[in-house]
Amino acid sequence: MYNVLNKEFFPASNDWIFKTLYTKNPKLLAALIRAVTGLDISADKMIVKTVEKSPDEPDGKAIRLDIEVETAGEKIDIEMQVCKELDFFQRTLYYWARLFVNNFNSGEKYEELKPTICINFLDCKLLKTDNFFSHYIPKEYERNEIEDELAKQFNIYFIELPKLNITDWSDISELELWVKFLNAKSKEDLDMIEKANNPIINEAVSKLRDYNDDERARELAFKRERAITDYNHRFEKGVEKGIEKGIAIGEAKGIAIGEAKGIAKSIEKLLVKGFSTQKIADILDMAVNEVEEIINSNGNSDS
Repeated sequence: MYNVLNKEFFPASNDWIFKTLYTKNPKLLAALIRAVTGLDISADKMIVKTVEKSPDEPDGKAIRLDIEVETAGEKIDIEMQVCKELDFFQRTLYYWARLFVNNFNSGEKYEELKPTICINFLDCKLLKTDNFFSHYIPKEYERNEIEDELAKQFNIYFIELPKLNITDWSDISELELWVKFLNAKSKEDLDMIEKANNPIINEAVSKLRDYNDDERARELAFKRERAITDYNHRFEKGVEKGIEKGIAIGEAKGIAIGEAKGIAKSIEKLLVKGFSTQKIADILDMAVNEVEEIINSNGNSDS
């Protein structure tokens, strides 16, 4: 049996550690939110809750471990995303919409709806940009203009941890330092972060060291890591099945295997970008049922 003590270091990007660290230390959470959004948020004026699974149940089937924050002026959803999911963009929009209307009852005034923010920390590369920080707000397409009221209501942030590349530590921003903290893969990395002499982030470093020295915390972090590894394995097997189905359909239509693999991969990429099965079929000049067959073979990979 794997001994959790054999693993030298659990990073803050482990989503059990991430959620535990920030929900138990609201001052750190408020500082992180300020660094991402620029909002003037105080820890003593936040209502913080966790979503889906409690930290004491880290190995359940639910992969998401989110933090929700409500202030007098905003609702904020914060996620550390470590899994591969084809529907990530759609799911992000769904959770934004759900949080936006949560606790809003029939008969209430629409003006009582609070601006809603989703902050997604990604331990992977997802977007086309080379920048590690992306901020999305509504914008008028033809005139490329921002309507302040709409922009106030809708904000989604993506922070892609692997894309941050710091060469000059003398000019590092607080957000970049937070990302370096989340990216830290060893105690030596934490030593380097502490040299920046940022008091609030050094407090987070101290807490992370404590978790790594605590056997029970390491066990819970390991269970989450193992659950996510298992999830990713099932995902990869599903993609393989989708490719196999694509090859079978391609061969039946007289398409070369290499081209058939390309079709299956193209379907996967178009799904990630949010295209409907009808649109994918139109783009690839396929029948909708053929596209759905490949997608379903992916989704049924656990059976």
